[in-house]
Amino acid sequence: MSRRDEDRPGASGELAWAGRTRDATEVWGMKLPGLFLNAKTFQEVPAGTLIFEAGASGTAMFGIVEGEVEVRLPNGAVRRLGPGETFGEMAIVDSSPRSATVVAVTDTKLAVIDRRTFLFLVHETPTFALQVMSSMAQRLRVEPQ
Repeated sequence: MSRRDEDRPGASGELAWAGRTRDATEVWGMKLPGLFLNAKTFQEVPAGTLIFEAGASGTAMFGIVEGEVEVRLPNGAVRRLGPGETFGEMAIVDSSPRSATVVAVTDTKLAVIDRRTFLFLVHETPTFALQVMSSMAQRLRVEPQ
């Protein structure tokens, strides 16, 4: 069995990859920006632009193709995200208001992912769903209480 096979679910080393990788997308070598390049809608956002504000309703999440954004929580915590990362997914998952304010730090290109596209990506590309869940879990774990 190759090292690559060991990293696949169901192989004898089913959880062996857990300590060696940052997230599930690295296990299969999938680069999520590639998924974003096929998006139907992109948004070019100049540095300093407010993308959305905490408390606003949302009908889309975003994948960062190029650039960086800051996610600012009401408790003052700030997190910087870059290419290949996603944000705004909670509005898609549970139709809740935005929980943070997001501002472009640099000129940024975003893939806009509406609910229909999100459901398609989850169905057709399970590693996308794993990446979204991993990203949300990581942010929840490091968020100051």
